[in-house]
Amino acid sequence: MIKFKRKEKGLSGELLAEKIGVSQQQLSRYERGVNDIKVNTLYSITQVLNIPIDSFFAELIEEQSKIKQKNSPADEFSLLAESIILE
Repeated sequence: MIKFKRKEKGLSGELLAEKIGVSQQQLSRYERGVNDIKVNTLYSITQVLNIPIDSFFAELIEEQSKIKQKNSPADEFSLLAESIILE
């Protein structure tokens, strides 16, 4: 999504990387999903690209909403317990 938004705004990878204080190689890793992005870096990206930070979470929020709609409270408790155990 970062790459798509960056290109949509007409910015090169080199320029965006410079503006957020990382190397172009690191930005490329973020765009490809190779490296996780720290929250402050994600915030910087949203500021430079002038996009809301929650746009990065829209798919996750939608997916969680669908899961909640089809699961009963007991199912949600089981999923939560399972995720805690797996961690």
